Amino acid sequence: MNFPRRIDLQRFTPAEKAIFDATDEVERAGAHPLLTDAVILLGQAREKVADYVDSQIEKKNMNESIELIQKLLAILGNVDLETAKTWLEVEANAEKLRAEGHEDNTSEK
Repeated sequence: MNFPRRIDLQRFTPAEKAIFDATDEVERAGAHPLLTDAVILLGQAREKVADYVDSQIEKKNMNESIELIQKLLAILGNVDLETAKTWLEVEANAEKLRAEGHEDNTSEK
């Protein structure tokens, strides 16, 4: 099973791990409304750090995708982005038709 990175202790960043450890220490300090407030605030802080980390991962993935698309366009030659988009739309429609059970007319008979 693939759990989200933000709840997988082994994939925490050092900052997330430090907040997690601090939360654990506060919880061990005892039971008191102020300590409960501190645990809640630490949880919110860890979520904010996780939001930032996830946004950086998404940004990196987007940049890698853009680079891959640019390499593909370079391989295809003088194909503009609009033409490539049209090709992708045609292929997506063809895949949808194949999934619906329509005959694949691209192969020779």
